[in-house]
Amino acid sequence: MKKYPLYILSALLLIVAGCKEDIDDGDFAIATGLTIAEYVSENPELSDFEYLLRRVSLGSKAEASSVYNVLSARGNYTCFFPDNKAVRAFCKERIGTEDVTQLDNETVQLLVYNSVIDNGDAQGYESPDFPENGAFGLPCLSDRLLNCKLNKEGGYTLNSSSNITKADIESTNGFVNIVDAPIAPSMLMVPDIILQASNLKIMGTLLIHTAWADSMQAFQDAEFNAAEHPETRLFTNVGNFKVEQHRYLGYTAFVEPDSIFQCKWGIPAPQLDADGNVTNFSDIVAALKPHCEAIYGTADADSLKSPDNAVNRFVAYHLMKGRYAYNKLLHHFSEYGYQYGSYVTNPQEDLYTVDVWDYYPTLGDKYPSLLKLVQVPTGEHEIYINRVSTYNTGNYQVSQVRNPGVQVLKTNGDNDNNALNGFYHILDDILVYDDNVRNLLGSERIRFDLCDMLPELTSNAARTQGYKGFERGYFENIFNETESTNIFYLTAPKGANWRDYQGDEFLFSGTYDFCVKLPPVPVDGTYELRMGVAMNPSRSMAQIYFGDNPENLQPAGLPYDLRQSASNNPAMPWREDTGDENVDRENDQALRIQGYMKAPKYFCSNDGTGKTPARSFGGDWPCMRRIITTANMASNKTYYLRFKTALENTDSQFFLDYFEIVPTIVYNGTEAEDIW
Repeated sequence: MKKYPLYILSALLLIVAGCKEDIDDGDFAIATGLTIAEYVSENPELSDFEYLLRRVSLGSKAEASSVYNVLSARGNYTCFFPDNKAVRAFCKERIGTEDVTQLDNETVQLLVYNSVIDNGDAQGYESPDFPENGAFGLPCLSDRLLNCKLNKEGGYTLNSSSNITKADIESTNGFVNIVDAPIAPSMLMVPDIILQASNLKIMGTLLIHTAWADSMQAFQDAEFNAAEHPETRLFTNVGNFKVEQHRYLGYTAFVEPDSIFQCKWGIPAPQLDADGNVTNFSDIVAALKPHCEAIYGTADADSLKSPDNAVNRFVAYHLMKGRYAYNKLLHHFSEYGYQYGSYVTNPQEDLYTVDVWDYYPTLGDKYPSLLKLVQVPTGEHEIYINRVSTYNTGNYQVSQVRNPGVQVLKTNGDNDNNALNGFYHILDDILVYDDNVRNLLGSERIRFDLCDMLPELTSNAARTQGYKGFERGYFENIFNETESTNIFYLTAPKGANWRDYQGDEFLFSGTYDFCVKLPPVPVDGTYELRMGVAMNPSRSMAQIYFGDNPENLQPAGLPYDLRQSASNNPAMPWREDTGDENVDRENDQALRIQGYMKAPKYFCSNDGTGKTPARSFGGDWPCMRRIITTANMASNKTYYLRFKTALENTDSQFFLDYFEIVPTIVYNGTEAEDIW
C-alpha cells in the first residue's frame, strides 16, 4: 500500500484521538479557502518568496502576468515554496548576502519556475500520490521533471536537496508544500552529473574518452522551440487537440559504480588528483579491454572513440535516448489484474500484478542493440535489465527465471541523478550484450509499445498526459511524413472501455503516408512481425510496407482494413473462448490462417479494473493482432514499416499501438505459443 509520510500519519492519529482541541496547524494539511497566492501573502514566513513570485512573469511577452497573479486565478497547481530561512540561506551561499532583491533575474526565474507544477485539468498532487522514488508525471514551469523520494524520516525530499517540512496545504486552486531549500535542479548534462558523483569515476571518465559524452549534450531542439506552432489541430470530426509547443531532447544512462567494476572484473580503483580527475585511467582501460574484447571483438583496439572498439561498444550499450526517471522506465496501465487507481495521468505505483516490460534501442547506429527493462510485482518492485522468465499460462506469474538480469537500483545514495537533459541509474552488476543475453532475448516474443521507440514523449512529459497533436518531424523515429499526415496521441480517459496496450495510442489522419523505425532484433533469424489494433468503423485502411531501406520498402500483403467487424466475417473468423483448450486452439488456428490473432490476454480493457482481457473483445469493435509479414531479419540491420492510406477519406483514423517481433521458436516451436 501507499506509504504515508510521518507528518500525515501523525495528523491522522490526532484526528482519530478526537479529544484535543488545540492541534498544531503545522502538523497536517489545512483547507485554507484561499487561493495559493492569498495563502502566500497571509503567511509572513513566505514573504521573501512572495517577492520572487511577484517579480517573475509567466512568459516573455510584455503583457505576461506575474506568477503570483497566475496563482491567484483558477487552476490546479502543486507548489513547493521555500520559507524565508531557506531563501536567505540560498542567497547567502549564492551571492554573499541574505538580501533576496540582489538575485539576478535568471536565478529568480529558475527558482520560481522550479517551484510550481501546473496540473492542468487534473487535481494537484497530494503527498500520498507523490512518487516514492522517481519523478512527478508533469514537469514544473521550467519544463523539468522534479525527482521525489521518501526519506529516512518518513517525509519527502525533492531533487536530493529540498525536504518538505509542511505538506498538502490545500488552497482553492491547488496545494502548497513548504520546503527547507529552494528547488534548484542540476544544470549539468547527463555525462557531467555522472562524472560529478564520487562513486562513478570510471564510467564518467569512459564517457569522455569514448566521445559518448560529446554525443549526449543536446537538451532541446532550439529551432523547433523558437518557431511558431499552432496551438491546436482539428482531429478528424472529433475536436481540437492541443499541439505540443516544445521539443526537449535527452538521454538516460545505466552506470556501474566503481566498486562493481572492482568486485566483478578486478578493475583498479580510480586514483584522483586534487581536482577529482582520474590519474590511472590507462591502467583502468588496460584491465577493462580484455573483458570487453571477449564480448565485442578486437577491432580498432587502440581507438576508444571508434564505434568498432570493444570498450566503446560496451559504453554505448549503457546509453539510450529519452529522459527516463526511475519510475518512468516502465509503464503501468492496463496489464492483467492491475488497477491504475484514481488518476490515469498518475497511475498508482504499489499494487502491481504481473511482470511489466518495455524494450528500448541503445545509442550507436552501427551496432543496433536492444535493452529489455522488466519490473516485477513482488518484493520492492525491483527493475531489471534483460531479465527473461517463463510464465504460468494460467495467471502469468513467473514459473522460472531463465536469466535474472542486472538490477537497476532506485538511488545513488544522496547523489542527485537528475541532469538538465536526463537521468542516470546505477546497476548492481556489469551490463553487457553478450551471446547469452542476445540468444535469450532472441528466443522470446518481443512485444513493444510504439512509445518505446519515441523517446520524445517521455522527454517532454507528454506520455499518459491526455490528448496531444504533434507537428510532422517531431519524432525522430516517425519520419518521411507527407504534408497531409496529421499525428495525434491519445491517453485512455479514466474508466474508458478502450483496448489499448499500456493505455495509449497514436492516430493518423489525412491522406497520410509515413515510416516507423523498428527496434533491432537480438539475433539473426526468421521473425513474424505483428501489429495490434482496436478496430472500429471510424478507422482507416492502409497499405503496409516493410524492409531495411526506408526509401525502398516493399509491400507486405494486401491493404489492411481496420474498419472490419468480427461478427460473421469469414475473413476474420473470431470465436469466443469456450474454456475447452482444444476447441479454443482450433479457433485460434482458423483465425491465424486468415492472418489474424486475438489480442493478448496479458492486457485488459482500459477501464481500470484489470478484469476484462483484450482477448475477449470481438464483435463489431474487435481487438486483434494482424500478422504483417514473416521475414529473415539480421541483428546488424535496422528495419522499418511504412503506412500509406488506401482511402480518400481524410476523416478516417489510422491506429497504431503496439507491435510484436516473434522468433520461429515461439510462433512455430515444439510448444504452442501462449495466449498471453
